[in-house]
Amino acid sequence: MKVVTQLFYISTGAKNARYTLRFVRSVEGGTGYENFDRYVCVLADNVETAIAKATDYFERFKSRVGETACFKLEFCNMPDNETYSRRGKLSVRDTQNLEDIEAGILPFGKHRGMRIENAPENYVLWLADQANKGEEQTEVMSVLSAVALGVALQKDYIAKREEKRESLRQSSGHIGNVGDRLTFTATITGSFQKYNEYTNESYHIVKLLSEGNVLTYVGNELGKVGETLEFKATVKSHDEYQGLKSTKINRPKVLAKK
Repeated sequence: MKVVTQLFYISTGAKNARYTLRFVRSVEGGTGYENFDRYVCVLADNVETAIAKATDYFERFKSRVGETACFKLEFCNMPDNETYSRRGKLSVRDTQNLEDIEAGILPFGKHRGMRIENAPENYVLWLADQANKGEEQTEVMSVLSAVALGVALQKDYIAKREEKRESLRQSSGHIGNVGDRLTFTATITGSFQKYNEYTNESYHIVKLLSEGNVLTYVGNELGKVGETLEFKATVKSHDEYQGLKSTKINRPKVLAKK
């Protein structure tokens, strides 16, 4: 079950001039990464007053919004250290994250605290792929993706992935015709949960392999990676990306798990 946690915390603002209230929202049971960090309001230039105002704001917010099994509220009343040495215009939080990365530690996400070199291969590859996004990234993410890219190259993750992709390019073709309702036997090779922070909804992108042919489904979770399923599904479209042909399916109905 996906659980969204909204954590309120006290920061000292970009110039250490006043304390501010912020919140960060994270997702567990899915991707687990922190989706966004938002400013709420200015509190005070006095730490005791800032804590009192932040506590009052949190309690009123919690009373108004409430909690559910899928939505949790937390509050950290320990302010960022006002004398903490920042890097340029970075916040205390981002400065601390950079120091973790430089120490080889993942600073956030579902693998927080793990050494980057020991993180799962697919996660390292995902981080490494973000290195191509340039100005779209924050400074922290830019540094993290660069470090992950170094790990991926050192461990030959990228070369091995390209070998697998080339093998699939040779074997994978389009199945059936658009609109056909077919029976498939396929193994789940990837299942990734995505979360839409605006609609508060989640969905899965599922990759399957059926007799060397790549299938893609976007919707509910079908099973665990490595499971082989027999199911009926409708051919939605025939796609091709970088020479790899795949068949997108819709409305799957699982008949058996093998």
